Amino acid sequence: MKKSMTIGLIMFMIAASASAKELTLEEAVEMGIKNNYQVKKDEKNLENVKLQVKEAYKLGMPKLSYSGTFTRMEEYKNSSGNLVDSNYSNQIILQQPLFAGGQVITGIKVASIGEEQSKYSLQNTKNSVRLEVIEAYGSIIKLQKNLEVTERALNELNKNYEVMSEKYQLKMVTKNVLLEMEYSISDLESTIIQIKNGIEISKIDLKNKIGMNQDEPIELKEFQDNSPKASEINLSEDIAYAKENNLNIKIVKIGTRLKEASEVMDRAALLPQVNFQFNYGKEDPELSKSMDIGEWNWGATVAVNYDIWYWGKN
Repeated sequence: MKKSMTIGLIMFMIAASASAKELTLEEAVEMGIKNNYQVKKDEKNLENVKLQVKEAYKLGMPKLSYSGTFTRMEEYKNSSGNLVDSNYSNQIILQQPLFAGGQVITGIKVASIGEEQSKYSLQNTKNSVRLEVIEAYGSIIKLQKNLEVTERALNELNKNYEVMSEKYQLKMVTKNVLLEMEYSISDLESTIIQIKNGIEISKIDLKNKIGMNQDEPIELKEFQDNSPKASEINLSEDIAYAKENNLNIKIVKIGTRLKEASEVMDRAALLPQVNFQFNYGKEDPELSKSMDIGEWNWGATVAVNYDIWYWGKN
């Protein structure tokens, strides 16, 4: 019975190992970036910012609209002597901003800076996820190598223990020698259990970071460490490169530019607004006549608007 259970356990372990998903470092990083919530959030934010850039350009484009109104008023006689108490208006309106105090151009600039900032934020998030996955992946590989070394040491110690046991039977060594070896064996076995537990916990952490099902077994492939040697590192050049290309520094600088552009846009709102408007339509007490396109008239207007007092809002 015991033998059959042992064989069954071995077969189960072989089947589990065979079905385990092999994962490389590059695949783990790709899964981490693909499934990370913050990356998805930053990507959606970038899409929205790109739409804002398009909207900013549209603010300077002509606007075509239709206006239809009905007005009820106090009864009066018109020029024809007829009593009138209502009025209908139908017209097509074309509007074009001529001067907006720089709000349109500055709005495009603000939106473009926001897009640049969103791109850097997205890349910064991806880099952070990449580092987290590499760190988690590397810790598992390190633990697995420690496990191999410890298991080999335990195997060698067990062999030496057998030899010493035979010598003890022949009265060639004392009991203390065996006791010390038994203590070392027990210590190594405890260490192996701790390492295995550490591997399992680290795998759970890695699966969380890459968005993988916890029930799916994985096998990690070792990766080559391509880190430069100490003799190949030029600290001053690396510091200069980091200052120039660090994403966090770029995001801060862009934030300053965005603030300055927003201040310019706020000041532009204090300036007069000049708009051109072309109207084509008609007003008439009778609805049918107001809708007769053949009777419509056109008119062009240049309007200047300027808020002199707005209760301190501007």
